Amino acid sequence: YLIDSVENNDPNSGFIAGRGVTEQLVSQEAVQSFEIITHNFKAEYGRNSGSIVSLVTKSGTNEFHGSVYEYHNNSAISARNPLLQDQISQRGNLAGFTFGGPVKKNKIHFFGNYEFFRPRGSELRTFQTLTDQERARAVASVRPLVDLYPQSPTGSRIFTVGTPRVVNQNTYLIRTDIILNNQQTLAFRHNYTDANTDSQGIGNTV
Repeated sequence: YLIDSVENNDPNSGFIAGRGVTEQLVSQEAVQSFEIITHNFKAEYGRNSGSIVSLVTKSGTNEFHGSVYEYHNNSAISARNPLLQDQISQRGNLAGFTFGGPVKKNKIHFFGNYEFFRPRGSELRTFQTLTDQERARAVASVRPLVDLYPQSPTGSRIFTVGTPRVVNQNTYLIRTDIILNNQQTLAFRHNYTDANTDSQGIGNTV
């Protein structure tokens, strides 16, 4: 993964570094262009053996331009998953704005983007718990631990239930371009993603 020709890979996982809930570090509204190369890499790409994803962020121009956008998703107006008996309550808002323009025409330009992502609702989680017979056999010394296991609404060991999920994500990007001459441009870019997820539930307990 390259952002403005700079490598942006996590050294441990190999995926793009700084991924948030939306699986992207740069907002779509801040992307000027992208390129995916799947074979015949040039030597400049070095060790990569899979594919190359290269993003170029937007820059300002000699005119002031901006945008405001919002994407709203709500399960109340969506079709039910045919594999589920009940509709899971979910809604989400992805909104933000961009603004760019000249600091000094033909010399210094700026571009900025702010975006927030607010999913709310429930998500399906599969639990493994204790059966009623196992609970009854528990001795007094482990009874407090047994009570921590969730109760199965069906009485079976494995069950699926919707649990609350709250996500708060904010993404910022600021870019400044200084035109040195007809062939050289000096660019500064700072982008930041902060995501916090409050997801209730446990899984894979036996």
